Amino acid sequence: MNNFKFIKNKIDKITKNAPHIIENKHSNSTLKWVLKLKPDADLTLKIAALCHDIDRSFPKRRIDSRDFNDYSVYKKIHAEQSAKITSELMQELAVDKKIINQIEFLIRNHEIGKRGDSRILKEADSLSFFEDNLLDYNKRNPKYLKDKIRMMYTRLPKRARILVSKMNFEGEEIKKVVKEIISQEEK
Repeated sequence: MNNFKFIKNKIDKITKNAPHIIENKHSNSTLKWVLKLKPDADLTLKIAALCHDIDRSFPKRRIDSRDFNDYSVYKKIHAEQSAKITSELMQELAVDKKIINQIEFLIRNHEIGKRGDSRILKEADSLSFFEDNLLDYNKRNPKYLKDKIRMMYTRLPKRARILVSKMNFEGEEIKKVVKEIISQEEK
């Protein structure tokens, strides 16, 4: 089964039932950004976009950042868990094994992608964070907002930073923090 519409519907059902409503929105927004950055994205990249954070939709399998002293270790394990869950889901949907392996690779590397489709996925994930996740993140982790914004911004290439600088953000505090970080990082 390599029918994207069918697979997307299955993924949407999972992410719509996540403990945090933002998961479905972020999943679909990441796909939207992937398609803006690479309009001819293949099936593997589109599925990886939808599933890159899928562990957050499974409370018993979710990797919690509060369990780690080192955020980079958390991000690596989170990516591994999301790749594993996606692989299991794709096997259930009878997706070709070669495609599953490519999806797993992209999800495992979505936090660090340096080239090709893993870079596109990392950019799309960050752009989606800025577009859709800031308010939610600020509600759940206000103490770490600046650090998270800085991390997500600095991992973007110049073309994506320009897109962030043109976004309209909700909330005066968030606007101020984003503007401050952009100003500091672009010096």
